[in-house]
Amino acid sequence: MKSAVTPDEIKGVATRRLDQLRLLTFDEISVLPACTEEVVILRNGEIKIGIYSDRMVNGSFRVVVQAYYHRVLFIGTMTADGFVIAPDGSQSAVPQKMMWEFI
Repeated sequence: MKSAVTPDEIKGVATRRLDQLRLLTFDEISVLPACTEEVVILRNGEIKIGIYSDRMVNGSFRVVVQAYYHRVLFIGTMTADGFVIAPDGSQSAVPQKMMWEFI
């Protein structure tokens, strides 16, 4: 019997992916597709990763990583985190109200 993936591990997978994205420049972020999906295997469990990048009205980009682990039936664990990158390369947290659609 496989051991269940914990919420902290799911958050860790999302955080590591987000940390990789934080290393990209504004120009590199600007050419990312609007949405990509990846799967990370952890102890034989699949964690689905959604990466979202969208240009904001002020020219900045919002980048969000969403991680989902399906447990049983319609029950699972989801987490999301992100950042905003401005044209000058400065980064800030995504405002909470802009995260609601991802959690």
